Amino acid sequence: MKKGILLLGISLSLSFALECKNYRVKEGDTLEKIARREGVDINSLKSANRGLDERRLKAGQNLCIPVKTTKKKPSEKYAIYEVKRGDSLQKIADSFGVDVRTLKEFNNLKDDRLVEGQKIRIPAKGSSVEKRGGAEETDYETYTVKKGARLEHVAKATGIPLKELERLNPELKDAWLKPGTQVKLPKGSKQTVAKEEKYELYTVKRGAKLEHVAKATGTSVKEIERLNP
Repeated sequence: MKKGILLLGISLSLSFALECKNYRVKEGDTLEKIARREGVDINSLKSANRGLDERRLKAGQNLCIPVKTTKKKPSEKYAIYEVKRGDSLQKIADSFGVDVRTLKEFNNLKDDRLVEGQKIRIPAKGSSVEKRGGAEETDYETYTVKKGARLEHVAKATGIPLKELERLNPELKDAWLKPGTQVKLPKGSKQTVAKEEKYELYTVKRGAKLEHVAKATGTSVKEIERLNP
């Protein structure tokens, strides 16, 4: 007599508890703002709050903010800095003596945008991340722009090649630099920073040519072209 063997298919449902902290939605919050402020990926935030409709986000609503449980290496010590109004990554980096690339890497930031109240981790001096990402930190000095200018004007004022300034300041390339903007210069370079050139801003009237501007300002066309490459 043959014995029948009955195979039972057992379906196992495995559930994993998600570790998270509670966040109470504030007036004006969006998922992107919350994700940036709490330092989490927006997709992770959506996954942790199944069925969440951003269009129905209300003040006072509670959200689950996923918490990473991976322990950091002892060498990767850090301090927490809360972003204030008017802050930028460059400003924060300069304040703590690290470079922007290190901050972006250490905080998993894909761009330079910040929101007020966002928490930024600042790697401690001597940490593995600070050593790895901060190699450029000791590579430059800073020059403070006194009048509105472009990198071309700073290059002429300091005697440093424009390409070198663009390499150290990629975020300032083609940008108009407001007074107070800090520009990185090669540290220990033998060039002597020349006295900053004096110039005024002139608003060109419709239809005006360089000859008209030169005559109105008492300078030459060549000088205008030199200051405005």
